[in-house]
Amino acid sequence: MGDSMGIIVAECMRKMEHVESVNLCDNNLSDIGLTPLIASCGKFKHLSYLDISNNMLGPGAAYSLLEFLDTQECPLAELVMSSCDVDDYECLCFVASLVKESKFTKLAKIDISKNKLGSSELLSEHGKTSGEAVAQWLCRPDCILETLNLSWNMYRSTSGVSIANSLLMNKSLIHLDLSYNALGRDGGLALGSSIIDNKTLRTLLIGHNNIDSMAAFTICVGIMENSTLTRVSLDGNPIGERGAKALMMIPLVCAGRVEVTSKQCNITMKDPACWFNFDKLPGKYALRLDVPYERAVCLMVLRLVAFDHSCVFTNIEFDRSGIVYDKLIGLVKHLG
Repeated sequence: MGDSMGIIVAECMRKMEHVESVNLCDNNLSDIGLTPLIASCGKFKHLSYLDISNNMLGPGAAYSLLEFLDTQECPLAELVMSSCDVDDYECLCFVASLVKESKFTKLAKIDISKNKLGSSELLSEHGKTSGEAVAQWLCRPDCILETLNLSWNMYRSTSGVSIANSLLMNKSLIHLDLSYNALGRDGGLALGSSIIDNKTLRTLLIGHNNIDSMAAFTICVGIMENSTLTRVSLDGNPIGERGAKALMMIPLVCAGRVEVTSKQCNITMKDPACWFNFDKLPGKYALRLDVPYERAVCLMVLRLVAFDHSCVFTNIEFDRSGIVYDKLIGLVKHLG
């Protein structure tokens, strides 16, 4: 369509009243054409779906979109802006607009994939990152977001951990796509710990995130303990030998309840940091339950001892005297 035609279409849209869905995807629009089009969309009182993907979202279009989202009763239920050149600052503004006190929103699905989210995280010394803003939104008791696509961005470090930790508090999200980011070990560990207690998430896509053995082990334990997940993708991660062994436990525990894929994963790597050994279960374990990996080891040991009738706990101590964390000390021995 291009900008020239976009301006003409925007003029025509202002004379319409009952539009419920607008798809402007892949129309070679820049700020010049996109700004009046979004402004016209803001006049529709019944617009539930807006797709502006594969266009160039500039300052003017971003401001028009913010004005629309900032209306007291914004009708949008689904917003798609994949490949729109959205950066961290723009994402912060969007989230701030959506979480205003006393503001009513119907927005349940957001696709903000293939953008620049997380690219400014390491450059910003002060202030909130876009990942932290998204995480705080997900933690709010009034959050109604059900589907969130953040794939093909640059979330890592603080942002990745914050989003992963938010799943512990969130009670609305059903589908989360974090594929092709950079969660790494820290983000993976936080994610594995959070999904243990999450009660709503059904689909979790975390392929190609540089998730290593420790993180994969923790995530697999989280999947086994979780009761609502039905699909998880670990594709393209270096989960290593022990991550793969934990992965093979899932069908034994969950049967057909959850489908886990691990295509193109490196399962030959051996990581000394992932110290739990499936082949040497008997031994003494002193585990801090506030550390995600050690909590996962604790749950795995309890499950394996329950499965293996030749092993038994001869001594268990649970210590809360440290105040900062709970500590479980257990001794597993072979019978006879």
